[in-house]
Amino acid sequence: MHSAREALRLKPDFADAYLQLGCALHFDQNTFPEAAAAYQESLRLRPNQFLALANLGDVNLQIGRFAEAKDCFVKAASINPNDPKLHHLLGKTYLKLGMRDEAFRECEVLKDLDATLASELSNWLNNEK
Repeated sequence: MHSAREALRLKPDFADAYLQLGCALHFDQNTFPEAAAAYQESLRLRPNQFLALANLGDVNLQIGRFAEAKDCFVKAASINPNDPKLHHLLGKTYLKLGMRDEAFRECEVLKDLDATLASELSNWLNNEK
């Protein structure tokens, strides 16, 4: 995290440094609001940055902002449609939003990408009846 902050001190418009800062805050410190702010700044500088979108979606999912999570995941999927973890998280998000048909479609997509994640999502679908 220190190196990301130092990079931002030297170059405040460095999108990747905001991404790295967001990752440190998100995954190492579980400080979700601060992580979200770092990801949002990274996206302001580079709007179609897949990892910042996916991670911001995960932060939103973690803090219960399901509609915002969905929007991030859908946009990230348009950039990288073959990321199984992304489809898994999108399926979970659809379930949180009560969108079972959409969650089922994500499960179908996952079957071709990662059978284990597809099975996990399918179990959640079956338990959410």
